[in-house]
Amino acid sequence: LLVVSGALAAYALSLLALVRGGGGVYFDSATSALMLATLGRYLEATARSQASKLLGPSLALAGEPVLAGAGVGADDALVATAPALLRPGMRIQVLPERPVPVDAEVLERVEVNLAVLTGESAPVLLEPGDCVAAGALPLSGPLHGRVLRVARDSALERLAALARELRERPARVQRLADGFAALLTPLVWALALGTVAFWGLRGPLDRAVITGLA
Repeated sequence: LLVVSGALAAYALSLLALVRGGGGVYFDSATSALMLATLGRYLEATARSQASKLLGPSLALAGEPVLAGAGVGADDALVATAPALLRPGMRIQVLPERPVPVDAEVLERVEVNLAVLTGESAPVLLEPGDCVAAGALPLSGPLHGRVLRVARDSALERLAALARELRERPARVQRLADGFAALLTPLVWALALGTVAFWGLRGPLDRAVITGLA
């Protein structure tokens, strides 16, 4: 409210001076206020989108079909299956550099990259019986595993939900700023209008408006 009202008042005053052919113009002040406000919005939006940018590619790739089968034998046929159709106990095979779509139990030794979950890019060696979280990337070869839980209950999905919650939840500093603005806005408006009224009774209205804007 303060930014818009200040910018519009400065623009209107400048336009009036331009039409009348005299007086100061403050177009630069009006545009600068709007530019700074827009820059603040941009920085806020950029900060809120960082978590989504980090998780976005992993979530997209983790939604692609994966080789899976209901049998437990190594020779059982595996067919391309959407992650949403995977059920606990099913056997899966994930190709190298493709994210594991569900939390699973490792059936064969393999090295994986857990950077999406831990931030550490160094390979981690998993032995048969170890658990691997969704989002891990097999490195040394295909990952053979057994599904432990459905995709929507995976660690990656919980991490994504947490990131969305943090992105949408206002930060503590923002809540303090909003509370401060709720008190500051009517106070500044009252002071500005009082200033215009005070100086308007004692001199030219243009000077009163400029003083109120200040």
